Amino acid sequence: MKPIAACLVVVVVFCISFATCSRILAIFPYVGKSHHDVYIPYLKQLAARGHEVVVVSHFTQDSPFPNLIDISIKGSVNMPPVQGISFNMVDTVGPLENVVMLRYLAQIHCESILPLPQVQQLRNRTFDLIITELFNTDCFLGLVHGFNTPFIYFSSSNLLAWANERIGNPDNPSYIPNLATELSDRMNFVERLGNTFHTLLFTWVLYPMLFNRPGRFTAEKHLQASLPPLEDIAKRGSLILVNSHFTVNRPRPLVPAVIEVGGIHITKPPKNLQKLGGLKRFTLAQLQDKHGKRSLPLVEEQLYFSPPLLVMFTSPDIDDFLNGAEHGVIYFSMGSMIRAETLPADKRDAFLQAFAELPQRVLWKWENDSLPGRPHNVKIAKWLPQFDVLNHPKIRMFLGHGGLLGTIEAVHVGVPMVGIPMYGDQKVNMKMVEAAGMGVLLQYSDITKDNVLEALKTVLDNPSHCHPLQAVLKFFFFIENSMPRDNFIDMCTDGAKVKRSDLVGAPKYAAVVVVGGSSSPSAASSVIYESISRMARRCQ
Repeated sequence: MKPIAACLVVVVVFCISFATCSRILAIFPYVGKSHHDVYIPYLKQLAARGHEVVVVSHFTQDSPFPNLIDISIKGSVNMPPVQGISFNMVDTVGPLENVVMLRYLAQIHCESILPLPQVQQLRNRTFDLIITELFNTDCFLGLVHGFNTPFIYFSSSNLLAWANERIGNPDNPSYIPNLATELSDRMNFVERLGNTFHTLLFTWVLYPMLFNRPGRFTAEKHLQASLPPLEDIAKRGSLILVNSHFTVNRPRPLVPAVIEVGGIHITKPPKNLQKLGGLKRFTLAQLQDKHGKRSLPLVEEQLYFSPPLLVMFTSPDIDDFLNGAEHGVIYFSMGSMIRAETLPADKRDAFLQAFAELPQRVLWKWENDSLPGRPHNVKIAKWLPQFDVLNHPKIRMFLGHGGLLGTIEAVHVGVPMVGIPMYGDQKVNMKMVEAAGMGVLLQYSDITKDNVLEALKTVLDNPSHCHPLQAVLKFFFFIENSMPRDNFIDMCTDGAKVKRSDLVGAPKYAAVVVVGGSSSPSAASSVIYESISRMARRCQ
């Protein structure tokens, strides 16, 4: 796979002068490990290029990394471990439930992290640039505002509805689906109408009322300072790095200040599965004594809710199981958050009965020691190195939940998917995959033996699902070419140097109503008024 689109990443970040080493503050308050996996490779690249990078997050480095300084907020957010979600907790999550969940998460993160002494002490320091997470709250922009320093955003998901206005990015709901919906870019009239309603509701009502107003109040309380509206602070951001790619998330218009970095978490070539094996629990000190501080074994999850590290490796016979599959292998994983063992018995049996009728083998990430009724062609493992497994030549299909990182990895490798989306952006991710012909969607409520078999055979028996993937591989490029350069730090010292859309600061209706003349609110209002008046006179 040869890189042909690296210029897409650097087209808006040409140097005015050679970049000098800068002091950078990175604020990533969300506790999700998948979010951390997206931004940490970029921060390490900045540090490797000589910048001093101070990172506020729940995940510290296992061993020191030059120029990267961790400020740990681990354990500050009082919430259940996100690695222990059951199917029953998320099987009915819809758009409104997503809003409630995001609102709850936003509030507890703001209230728990802003008053921390290590966070408050940052206000006495100076930085050349700030990188902040763009997700479900802008309360931390109150902290950013106090520095009077240029800042950029990093989104670990595709662009959320409320992200576009701050950077002046077009968001046409006729073909750009809201992430809270179950739509692709191919919608009928009714779907477009519903998508428009959800997009305007989220952008104009729910986010300002339920997120920004409480976020501003919380920030002012803990920072003991009067703040402008968070919407106004948000519009000062110079750039958005977004974890999307047109091959996965479908083409859409982006202003120059939005740069797609989908696949940024794929930083290393796949490992040989034969060299991995074992499942043990260590403390960090034990690992360092055994392997040295800079040569720790592969760690998938640091369960930051308890001191010991659960170090998981694949069993040595996984590679033999894959290599011995005459008809190929289906890789089945519902990610790191949902525990497969919580699958209701009737749905679990539906999968097992369907697998028993297939000639392919199935490698299933199953967190328990045993799987009742397991057929001979199914192998279970408590943890698997997903990217390494997907790269194995015997993998025929990825059966998963449609999470963005796993979806990007499957497309990167060229493995078609069957997705069972559960919450968040998983539904729209799988709709996009299905619309592109790279897989099919299986609703959780539709899981029966016959429906599972139909979905699996649709992909396994139809080579056409691989054809779009082969075309995609010609456009999908390696991470060393998609990694944003640090040159833009010079550009961000003055927001005007990054080309900003005229929609930034324009009235909300300017994004959805065709107007002429000046872009100022008064002139735009006059044009609309005159047009409506002329239409009214003609109808008299």
